Amino acid sequence: MRKDRKPNRKGTAVDFAPHIGWIVEEESVRVFQAKKGELLKLRYPEAAVWDLISRYSQEADIIPKLAAICELNAASARTLLRSCLRSWLQAEVLLKAADRG
Repeated sequence: MRKDRKPNRKGTAVDFAPHIGWIVEEESVRVFQAKKGELLKLRYPEAAVWDLISRYSQEADIIPKLAAICELNAASARTLLRSCLRSWLQAEVLLKAADRG
């Protein structure tokens, strides 16, 4: 489980909110915060997106991998990535990298 990574100033321009952790399970990723408990239970394809953003910060690195995993073209993979990022920013499990200070 990766709790934190360096703020990223390019690419997806997001980072994980403080005190967010996750567990990768066989068919899902559970995202939680110690004080609040489970916040999200992500299944495919969102779980794949979460895994990729935890490993890579550049959209250019994520898109081809996501396209291959989900059998999508690059434009559809980009749409999926950006949709997940918007949703998770709204849920406050991700922050814009500049918001981390």
